[in-house]
Amino acid sequence: MSSPREMMNACPFPRQRPDITITPTDEPLFEVDFRELAWWFAVPEIGDRTLWALYMPPDWRLSSYLDMKALRPGEVHGIEGVEVSTVDLELSEAGELKETLWTLLGRLTETRVEWLAVMSIQDNKRTLSTLLEEDFDAAWGTSQRQVRHTGRFELLADGSYRQRSELLNPGEQIEATGVYCVTIGERSFSCLRVLDVTTTPTENSVMLEAFLTREGRTVLCRRYNGRLWASKHGSAYPGPPWDERLPAHNRIVIDGVTFVHWYDCLSDRACGIDPHSLPLPAE
Repeated sequence: MSSPREMMNACPFPRQRPDITITPTDEPLFEVDFRELAWWFAVPEIGDRTLWALYMPPDWRLSSYLDMKALRPGEVHGIEGVEVSTVDLELSEAGELKETLWTLLGRLTETRVEWLAVMSIQDNKRTLSTLLEEDFDAAWGTSQRQVRHTGRFELLADGSYRQRSELLNPGEQIEATGVYCVTIGERSFSCLRVLDVTTTPTENSVMLEAFLTREGRTVLCRRYNGRLWASKHGSAYPGPPWDERLPAHNRIVIDGVTFVHWYDCLSDRACGIDPHSLPLPAE
């Protein structure tokens, strides 16, 4: 059995995030069948294995490495799904390593990808949440499989977006906005750029900007925070507004709400890693 330190030492992702270039193209928009558990990148189908890494500013160092394997059928509250066993290794700036073991239960329906239950073990404490809990959907929820361009976002002259109220559909929160060439290190991908944000954003909301291949797999996902997200005293990240903390980071404005780029996640595909060629972590 490999120790967490041995697993991190064997991590196939670069310790420093590769250079990333994102360029809009004239390629026509396309639709994808998005089968991943958003935004954890694994597909709840037995046999799927997905690796991904999280990179943090200001130096874009490797912060977390996750190894996810869809192992077996599972069931919660009479609903059948697939168990995804996950080892999550988080490396602090000081080199301290924290391991969290996750057991995720999700399922694919004909139209949606659904989270059913989430269990974690950290510091010898086991925590379980399921879809029957009041806040589960807000934290985990579901996403549509058909990701496409509906015209929901209208690009304004100042570069901000306005959501067209007549096209808002709470069941389709992920919206395509264009086709882009995404270059990560020496690898380039033609990707559908998508935004995932609530239909009624506030300065306490979060947003995801992701780039999906034609096969519906994520290569790059970028986390954005509303200016005031979790910044109050006593909250998870107390401090000044995020646009003041990260003044050089990209901003996306939607319905007058400013979202600030925080961190990046790269999948195995982004870095040319074949997860099936690597030894499995201990279950």
